Amino acid sequence: MGRNRKRKKRAPGFWGELNSKLPVVAGMILGGVFLGYIFFTEEGIPFYLKQVHAAEELAQHIQDIEKTNTVLENEIRRVKSDPLKLEELARNRLGMVRQGEKVYQFVEPRLMDSQSTP
Repeated sequence: MGRNRKRKKRAPGFWGELNSKLPVVAGMILGGVFLGYIFFTEEGIPFYLKQVHAAEELAQHIQDIEKTNTVLENEIRRVKSDPLKLEELARNRLGMVRQGEKVYQFVEPRLMDSQSTP
């Protein structure tokens, strides 16, 4: 019923113990090196956090641009459909006036330089 299984003989003492635990110790050392690389180098966690922050800034910038686009699209619709808005733009931006209107410009007087007067 019982089979004779050959067991590996372990060398007694420190080297025998070390040899049996070598894969575990090596794994722990490699894991520690890997974790140290992730947490303490510029390519690890700090780089990831910078990228996350940059992505959040870009997402906010996209939202701002989309809001601006919406406002501009509404203004374009208004200019195309509302003659009063078109007139307002022509007057304010192009300085146009209706026929027969008089334009008055108010110019603020300049203050004389104290050096030019004796």
